[in-house]
Amino acid sequence: MVGILIAGCATASQSSPTSPLMPTPTQADRSTSPPETAQPRWGATPVATSIKGVVYQVEVVRAGEPGYYKGLGERDRLPAGQGMLFLHTEEVPAPFWMKGMRFPLDILWIDSQGRIVHLERNIPAQPGVPDNQLRLYRPSAPARAVLEINAGEADARNFDVGEQVLFIYEQ
Repeated sequence: MVGILIAGCATASQSSPTSPLMPTPTQADRSTSPPETAQPRWGATPVATSIKGVVYQVEVVRAGEPGYYKGLGERDRLPAGQGMLFLHTEEVPAPFWMKGMRFPLDILWIDSQGRIVHLERNIPAQPGVPDNQLRLYRPSAPARAVLEINAGEADARNFDVGEQVLFIYEQ
């Protein structure tokens, strides 16, 4: 049985949700950015992702590691141009929920080839909702990685299913 991959966890926020500023990631500067690869190197840890030339610095958490189930939960915001990347050892149909989240997200499920296979846009935080009533967001296809970015990014950048996600690694 596959465990639930969580966008946030622990207890729900007791403070009011914070509205993050709309992030403005920049186009990658090819002269100073680390090299990109269309094919993810699953044994390596990327430092960033790029979708349609928009670069997101990523915090990486692998299945089974500390922080995997907590994700971005209990944080007040996600800085502009950043994301959280969840990595699995194989493609799995991992559902997410917004437990403990204080701000909305866009969530992108990515297959082994680095393509977006499912996308949920503008997922609202659900402060105060009991765990058994939190909505589960299920991908339409199994994924090897899941990228969380600030809500509104996917629409603002016209990201969609089928887009290639490039993984950027330290040299």
